[in-house]
Order: sequence, then C-alpha cells, then structure tokens
Amino acid sequence: MTNIQLPDRNHNDTYPESSHEPMSSVVTHDNLPSIMPGQVWRARWDDVLTLVFVDTVLCEFAHRVRVAPVTMGDEDADDSALVLPADANNLGTPLSIWPELVADISEIVLERWIAVVSDFSSISALEEAAAAGTVMRGLPILNDASPRWEERRFLELAMEALASAVDIAGGDGDLPAMLDGITSSQLASKLEVSLSLARNIKRARALVGFAQAEKLAELVGVPVQRVLSANPKPPAQLVALAARLDRGPAVRALARTKQEPESDAFRDLVQGAWGLAARGDKLDAEDWAGRLDTYIRVALDNR
Repeated sequence: MTNIQLPDRNHNDTYPESSHEPMSSVVTHDNLPSIMPGQVWRARWDDVLTLVFVDTVLCEFAHRVRVAPVTMGDEDADDSALVLPADANNLGTPLSIWPELVADISEIVLERWIAVVSDFSSISALEEAAAAGTVMRGLPILNDASPRWEERRFLELAMEALASAVDIAGGDGDLPAMLDGITSSQLASKLEVSLSLARNIKRARALVGFAQAEKLAELVGVPVQRVLSANPKPPAQLVALAARLDRGPAVRALARTKQEPESDAFRDLVQGAWGLAARGDKLDAEDWAGRLDTYIRVALDNR
C-alpha cells in the first residue's frame, strides 16, 4: 500500500454501525452481503476509515469495485458533491456523495454494509438527477481554510490510499540469481527467518522487505534498492483471490493478532499462500484459493 499521511480525524460520530439487516434482495454469505450498486459501505484499511457509495462492480474475477466517497450530512459538502436528502437512504440522514473522487478499490477494504440509496444505483443516475434539479449540490470552496476544502482533501487522500491498499511491490524477479551460491541455511541465518521462508526467497516465491534487503545488500555486495528491485511479483490471480470481500475478516483478525496494519497482514497472507503453493503440484486458480484458505486456517489456529 502506498504510504499516504492522512490528517488526524475523529470518526466516532461519522461512520456508524449499520443497525439494519441487509436487504432481502441481497444474497449473503459468511455474514457479508453481496456488493451491489447503490449500496453504502464502510471502508477500513490501515489508518483509513471512510464511507463509500458503490457505483460499479467492475469484475467478478478481479474482485474490484468502483466507488465514490460519502460523508454524512451536508455541512462540509463542496459544490462537486451531490447531497441526498434523509429520505433517500435508510440511515435517515442526508448523505453527500463526491463523484469527482471516484476510485477503483479492492473488495477486501469494504468492512461493513451500512445503507442503500433509494432510486439511485449509479453515479451517472445521481448526476442526471442533479442536472434535473432533483438532487442538490454542496456549496463552493471559498478558500483553503474552508472546512469544505479540508473535507475534500481528506477524502482525496483516503481514496488514493484505498485504491492502492493491496498493492504489493515487486520487481524483475532476479533475486534467485542474485542469491546463487548462498545456501538456504546461510540465508535463513542472515535474515533471521525460518528455513522454509529462506527456501521460498531463493525460489522467487517470497518477497524481502527493506530491513531484509539491507542485510542481503551487505551479503551480496549490491545497493539495497537493487535487492528490492529484484523481488518477484506475486501472481496477479493470487492477489485478486486474496483481496476478495470474504477474506477481509480473516485479514483484520490476523492484523489484530500481530498488532500490525492490515496491509502487512495482507502481504503476509499472499506471501504465505504463495510459498505453500510452491510445494504443490497445481498452480491453477482453485489451488490458489485452497492455499489461501489453508494459510488463514493455520494462522488463526496458531494465534
């Protein structure tokens, strides 16, 4: 995930728990409703917490959705935001939707279903209603001291962070060649990691972080950035499967257990499943899913 510094903000009164059961038209699985256009969800990842309006479910296999940020009330809405009256959603309070800040995000950052917007299931429908005068806009930003400017800036940073939430840095995959001549035991000792992880690093089935790259740079005599750029890229299909909506509760549980950000727990999940899959005979989509489930089950059982 991109390292983005968000301003301090008190969310206590801004991001509610949904007091409503999912709509009967929404199919549920594992206590999570299916994602549908027109819904409002609470998105949470690392230090980011905001509400989002679902515009489009982009692709069933990529597990990504197009969303716009939402704020409760209309006090801080600028003139790009579309303000829905209280009777247009089942929270019973005005909602401001910011269509200019739309972003494509992974399902896994959607933590909780909050509400549904009546009559409007897309941003284009909201824009048409605004053009017809049936949906109002917020007020202009007069200067950079305006609360509306601060609100917009916060949402811009939040959406940028959510869009990059499951990005895992990779490089050209030259790490095995760089480590040629170094045994797995030597590597495990130098990095202070398990022998199995050292083997996966040598097989280009695991990534090294900055602290490990510093040790490797000293060992092989190259700059730290060269080591990092030699990292392999995790398979896109594995990352997409790991970022499914129903993986979110497990990733958050792992993050709480290790007292680390969700992005670190997600990286550990992908890396752990990747290493498991390296020992298997199959590397197809079904095997990735099964290895993810195995890693999660073992990791949670060992808490």
